[in-house]
Amino acid sequence: IASNGSAASSKELALQMLEGEGYTSVNTYGYRCSNALSLNCTLTVCSGNSFKTAAAEQIKEQLAALNFNGKIIQLDCTDYVKAVAGGNYDMYLGEIKIPANMSLDEFMTSGGAANLNVYRENEDGSEEISACFDAYDKLKKGEYSLSDFCMLFETEMPFVPICYRNGAQVYSRRFKSEVKGTCYDNFYNINTWKVESNEKTEG
Repeated sequence: IASNGSAASSKELALQMLEGEGYTSVNTYGYRCSNALSLNCTLTVCSGNSFKTAAAEQIKEQLAALNFNGKIIQLDCTDYVKAVAGGNYDMYLGEIKIPANMSLDEFMTSGGAANLNVYRENEDGSEEISACFDAYDKLKKGEYSLSDFCMLFETEMPFVPICYRNGAQVYSRRFKSEVKGTCYDNFYNINTWKVESNEKTEG
């Protein structure tokens, strides 16, 4: 997904890739196609989060710039989870919290909550573990370098990082004050903040 100043070059690169796969024409509906096949897909998103629905709309707009017909499917939280768990989607917009140690286990292990691509199907119908996930396992064992893993991830792309949260407020449980921030100043009322002392008084 293109962003900021890279939009033009990303679009050109995407067009080159699509044309390289045979999608060289646009049909009467305005969709890029290859022979009788046109580019159509759905993007499933949880309707309860305005930021995610806005991101989905932006993705749809960027796909449309490539004559790629994208349809957004908004589901409530319960139906969204069922759809993703059941594989009832073309693409879905999801979110995962990475722990403090920056582990990617939720994405890259068979038991991970955000992983649906540990195995890939071969042409003969058999399955084998995806090279990217195998490399991650070796990375954790010290048998693979981080730079080599990143290069392989970029080649295989089991999932596409779209955006990242920022401006999060993290503080100690001993912090008892109410934080009142604004979109311009996270420390708006810092002069009123108080931290509960953990020192015990002797009586």
